[in-house]
Amino acid sequence: MKKGKQKIIDVTFELILEQGIKETSVRDIAKAAGISIGTFTYHYPNKEELLFDIFEMVSGKQDKVLEEAFASNTLEEKKKALEKILREATSNAYFMKLNYYLLSEAFAQNTTMLEKMKEKYSVWRMQFQEYLYGEIKAHGKEEALNASLLLAMIDGLGIQLLLDEASIDVKAMTDKVIDILYS
Repeated sequence: MKKGKQKIIDVTFELILEQGIKETSVRDIAKAAGISIGTFTYHYPNKEELLFDIFEMVSGKQDKVLEEAFASNTLEEKKKALEKILREATSNAYFMKLNYYLLSEAFAQNTTMLEKMKEKYSVWRMQFQEYLYGEIKAHGKEEALNASLLLAMIDGLGIQLLLDEASIDVKAMTDKVIDILYS
């Protein structure tokens, strides 16, 4: 990434943590980065494109956890890996809020964002299929359905944790999911 882009990303990340997503404007970002709005738009046509880059950066860490999980072979290893995936995917409130914000943008007729989020979720579904069943078996209807259910559960779990973290037992949920997927 270019130095200018990285500086914009770093400043935006900090501003969003301080002010929130909606309250952080392009003007705020440009000012904090010490650049003009024209320079900002040279790198990013709008705030949502910048947010998607940040989302990709943060979700890259989630993807690495999934890659590590692919090495799981036994049911016990898969169970531990799934618990780690669920904990990682739901422990970063910043990532969850950013994900839901970008989804809301996509659903609010931002067709570019909608296509990007569809693509990201498609990649995640395929990663879950491969994690659950291995690369060779990952392409059946049942495997696709279970991967979609797992992804939906993570999204729902994220929402519940943002609303009331104390009421969710991730380990118990992991045990239940493993029972459903592997029984």
